[in-house]
Amino acid sequence: MKQTSFCRSLRLLNSGDFEQVFNSAAFRISHQHLLLLACHNGRGFPRLGLVIAKKHLRLAVDRNRIKRLSRESFRHAQGKLQDLDLVVLSRNGLDKLSNPEVFSLLDQQWHRLLKKVRQKQSEVSSEQPIKEDVIDSGKNEHKSI
Repeated sequence: MKQTSFCRSLRLLNSGDFEQVFNSAAFRISHQHLLLLACHNGRGFPRLGLVIAKKHLRLAVDRNRIKRLSRESFRHAQGKLQDLDLVVLSRNGLDKLSNPEVFSLLDQQWHRLLKKVRQKQSEVSSEQPIKEDVIDSGKNEHKSI
C-alpha cells in the first residue's frame, strides 16, 4: 500500500496561492457546512489550503479539530485528487458535527469534486476539432477548423 503524507509541498502556503484559487476556481462544491474551491495547478500533485474562520467556529479546539480532520481526509484522498489546488472554507454549524460526520462529509465532497473534474474533462475531450474535406486545385486535403 502506498504511503501518503501531508508534507509542506502539499499545502497552499502563501496568499498568492490562495488568491489564485479564489480568483480562478474552476470547480466549486457547496454544502451547508463547508465550501470547497478548486483549480488545476499544473504541478502533478494536489495541494490543500484551509480557511477555518473564527466567525464560524468560535472555539480554537473546534477550529483545530476541523483542520486536523480536513488534513487527514485530504491525505487519504490525495492519490485521486490529481493536480488540483483546493481550498476548504468553513461555514456555520460545522462545529456541531461529530468527527465521523465531518470525515464522511469531506469524503463526499472529494467524490463530488472528482465527478465534476471528470465531467469537465469529458466535455473538453468531446470538443475536438472536426475535419472537413476541402478541394484545392483538384486535390482533397484535410484541414482542421
